Amino acid sequence: MEPLAPGVEAGTVSFLALQSPPAAQKLKQEARQKLEKQDAKGAQKDLERALKLYASDPEALVGLGLARARQGDVQGARDFFEKAIELDKRFLLP
Repeated sequence: MEPLAPGVEAGTVSFLALQSPPAAQKLKQEARQKLEKQDAKGAQKDLERALKLYASDPEALVGLGLARARQGDVQGARDFFEKAIELDKRFLLP
């Protein structure tokens, strides 16, 4: 699985993230590509749709945190990171 953050070469994959359906996985992949192209708003939309398909995905929540941070919403980013940790305490943030 590719990282959500550009430049992150290794990390932890959450078991919960691996449970997400193929459509949600595809949306997360599209969001990664948008984040790499500095399209945080587009990535946010994809990740919100992915979470509608599978709400227990800490990887999507981390991606939303990154997208919010890139839009200058530090508190919103922190909230998404904390939700990801609540879902899977073993999941490490990039």
